[in-house]
Amino acid sequence: LGDAAWQNESQNDLCRLLHEGAAACSFTLGENKACLRYASDIISNAAFDVSLVGHYLYIRSLETLGRFSDGLNHSLGVFEKLGFHFPTQLSPRDKMSTLESTKEAIYSKTFEELTEPRQHMPTLTRNVYKLMDACYVSANRIGSPILPILTCSIINFSLENGLCGESCCAYILLGVFRMCLGKYDEIPYYTRIVLVVLDSSPSITATIRRARMLCYGHLSILHFPFKETEVLLRTIANEALRSGDAENAYESLRFISALSVLTGEKLSTVLVSIDNVISHMTKAKKMKQSLQLVLLDKLLVTSWMSSDEVGPTIDALIEKHKTTNQAWDMELTLYTRFFVAFWNEEHETALFTLNDLLSMNLKVQLKYVYFKFYHGIFAFQQYRNGEGE
Repeated sequence: LGDAAWQNESQNDLCRLLHEGAAACSFTLGENKACLRYASDIISNAAFDVSLVGHYLYIRSLETLGRFSDGLNHSLGVFEKLGFHFPTQLSPRDKMSTLESTKEAIYSKTFEELTEPRQHMPTLTRNVYKLMDACYVSANRIGSPILPILTCSIINFSLENGLCGESCCAYILLGVFRMCLGKYDEIPYYTRIVLVVLDSSPSITATIRRARMLCYGHLSILHFPFKETEVLLRTIANEALRSGDAENAYESLRFISALSVLTGEKLSTVLVSIDNVISHMTKAKKMKQSLQLVLLDKLLVTSWMSSDEVGPTIDALIEKHKTTNQAWDMELTLYTRFFVAFWNEEHETALFTLNDLLSMNLKVQLKYVYFKFYHGIFAFQQYRNGEGE
C-alpha cells in the first residue's frame, strides 16, 4: 500500500488493521522493536479514537522490554486524552479515602446490576479497559503511587459504562488493595463479580485469560481450596498453550509451582517444575522480565532443600535493584532474602531485611503485620537462648 495509504481515506482503515495485525504478531513472537515500530505508525497516522489498539501494544512492548516508567507515562498520557484526570499529589489518607469511596460505589449497586451481560459493549469502551490491563504491570513494577487512583478511576468508569471481561483487571486490583488494608471479608464478593463477568464474556482472549489467572492467583485463593486453585490454573495454562498464548500459560505454571509448596508437594518436585517454567520462559523472548521473578522462586526453594548458600546471590540482586526504578522487583527480592535468612536462623539479617521492607511504601500495613509477627518469633527465640527478656 505504501506510506501514502494512510492519507487515503478509503485505505486508512485497511492500513491500520494491517499494522494492528503486524504489531500483534510481532508482540506474540517477542519481536518488541518491530511491535513498537508498527504500533508507532498506528499512533502517528490513525485517528485517536481508533488508535487505542496501537497504544495497547505499544505499552505492552515497553513493559516486556523492562521500560516500565516509559510504559506507564505513555498510558497516563492516553488516559488523559480520553478524559481521565489523576491528581499528582495525594496523601496516603486521600488514597485510602478514594479506595473506600470506590468500594462504597460498587456496593451501592446490586450484584445483578454489576454483572449484567454486555454483549454489545462499544469497541472504544473495551479498549479503554484493555489499556488498564496494559499498564498495571508497569505501574506495579515501579511501585507507582498512581496505581490505586488509576484502578478506582477505571472502576468508576465501568460503573457508568458497564462491566465486561476486559474491565475485570481493575476489580482484581481493588481486591488486592483492600486485602492489604485487612478487608478480607470483601474479597469473596469481588471474586464473585469477576468470575461471573468473565464467564459471560462472548470470547476468550489473552486479556480475559490473564484476568482469570490473576483472580485465581490473588483473590479466590483466599477462600478456594489450594487443590481447586491448582486445577483452575492448570486449565488456564492448557488452554493458553493450545491458543499459542505463551505468556499466560507460563505465568499460570509459575503460580502452580508456588502453590505446590502450600499443597505439600515434595520440594524436589517443585524445583523440577520451576526449572521447567524457567526453561520455557527463556525460550519466549517477551518473558525476560517475568523470568527474573521465577529465578527468585528457585533461589528460595533451593535454600529450603540444601545447604547451598544463596544469600550472597540475593544480596547481589538487591544491590542491582538499588540502581533501577523497579520497586516491586526490589520488594520481592527482599522478601526472598528475608525468608532465606529466617529459614537459616540468621535472625539479625532477617530483622535487618524486614526493616528495609517496612521502609518501602508498598503494602505497608501488610508488611507491618509481618514485622510484628516475625519480630515476636525472634524475640521468643532470643529469650529461649538466654539472650533477652
